[in-house]
Amino acid sequence: MKKILIIDDNRMLRALLRNFLKKEKYNIIEAANGEEGLKYYKENPADLVITDIHMPGNGGLETIKKFQYNYPDIKIIVMTGNNDTKSEIDIPFLARKYGAMYVFKKPFKLNEMLNIIKKSIN
Repeated sequence: MKKILIIDDNRMLRALLRNFLKKEKYNIIEAANGEEGLKYYKENPADLVITDIHMPGNGGLETIKKFQYNYPDIKIIVMTGNNDTKSEIDIPFLARKYGAMYVFKKPFKLNEMLNIIKKSIN
């Protein structure tokens, strides 16, 4: 069974993803922030990491950089609620630059994410 690490400070979103992906026969590990996610991954590596960008502590971009530095072959999918097109910072661009395979802007469709997951690790 493929293992996915979900990193997001929003407990309800983690639960939604966990329940959806468990029905699809994935083993799920959850972390509330980047530091916790890195710790869990070190103890029990996953096939894929799904991380939010905006979190307390190590934000998503910093988390992606640390994962890439320590685990260069890691597969990462990013979720971001930053839909502000007037922002000077292009979060999706930076996430891909730091190693994310794909960036989902919230809200997103679960089936679209599932398709990307299947292409990435199945």
